[in-house]
Amino acid sequence: MPTAGESLPSAGKRFLQSRLLGYLVLCGVIFIWAGFALTLRSLENSPLAAVDVALFRMLIPLGFLLPCLPRRLPRLRVLPPGTLVLVALGGAPFFLVAHAGAESTSAADVSALIAGTAPLVVALLRAGFEKHRPASWGPLLLIPIGAALLIASHAHAIDAEMIRGWALLLLASLLWASYTLGLRRSGLDALSNTLLVSILSLPLLGLLLATSLTPSHFDHWTWSDARPFVLIQGLGAGLFSNLGYAFAVRRLGAPTSATLGALTPALTALLAVPLLHEPLPLIALAGIFIIALGVALSQSRHRLAFPFLKPGRSKTPLCSPPSSQVPIDRGAP
Repeated sequence: MPTAGESLPSAGKRFLQSRLLGYLVLCGVIFIWAGFALTLRSLENSPLAAVDVALFRMLIPLGFLLPCLPRRLPRLRVLPPGTLVLVALGGAPFFLVAHAGAESTSAADVSALIAGTAPLVVALLRAGFEKHRPASWGPLLLIPIGAALLIASHAHAIDAEMIRGWALLLLASLLWASYTLGLRRSGLDALSNTLLVSILSLPLLGLLLATSLTPSHFDHWTWSDARPFVLIQGLGAGLFSNLGYAFAVRRLGAPTSATLGALTPALTALLAVPLLHEPLPLIALAGIFIIALGVALSQSRHRLAFPFLKPGRSKTPLCSPPSSQVPIDRGAP
C-alpha cells in the first residue's frame, strides 16, 4: 500500500520494478507450462487435430511479434544452418511428437517425462558433444529414478501403446534438449527466439497439410472449441511463457526461476485429477517429487546448461534490436 506521502503512480512504478511482480509472472508461466500438458491430453476429446493446435501455437506469437521482425531479421539471417535445424526442432516437430506421446499416457507423464527429463538430456548432450561436465551428476541422476517410479505406477496397465507413448515423450524431451542447445548457440533473446521458432515451423506444417500426412479438422470445430487451445497453446505457451520467463529471470535470477519451474510436473499431476479425472497413485506422486527435486537441486548448483540473463531491471523496448546476451532456457515447454 502506498504511504500518505506516496502517490499511486509512484507505488505502481515500484510494483512494476519489484521482485513480487517477478514471482507473480513466474507463477503464471508455471501454470501455462502445466496447461501445455493438460491441453495435449484433452485434445483426444476435442474435434481439433494436433496440426490445428500447432498452427495456433506458431501463428499467434508470429502475428503479435511480426512488427519486431524487421529489426531482428539481419541477426536471424546469419545464423548457421546447423543452429537453425536445432532451433526448428523445438517448434512443430516437438509439439507433434509430444502430442503423439500424450495420446496414450497421462498429463503427469507428459510433464514429468518432457520437462522433468530435459535438464538431464541437455547435460548428456553437452557432455557428449561439447565436452562440458555439470557441476555434479548426483542431482541429475535423481531424474531417471523418479521417472522409473512414475512408470512403475502404471504397472497394472502397461501395454505396447503406453510404452510407445513413453518412448515418444522421451523423444520429445530429446527434441527440446536439442532446441535448448540451439538457443545457446544462437545467442538470441526471447523475442527473436519466439519469432524464429514460429517462422521455421510454418513450412513443415504447410507440408504436412498439403500432403495430408497430418490431416486438419478445420471444418469440424468451432471457435468455441478452439478457445482453450488458442489461450493456452497460442497466447500462453507460444507467447507469454517465453517472454514471461525471461522477465522472471531478470527479476529473480536464473536459479530461483528454474528451481520454482521444477514444480511444473507436480502442479500438472495435481490439476489433472479434477480436470481430466486422471488417477494419481502415491508412487507416481513420489516419482514426480523426486524428478522435481533432482531438477531443483541441479539448478541450484549452477546456471543450467548455459549462462542466463542476470537479474535486474531491463529498460530494453519490446521491439528493440536483439542484444548480445544469450537466451533464456525456459526449462519447460
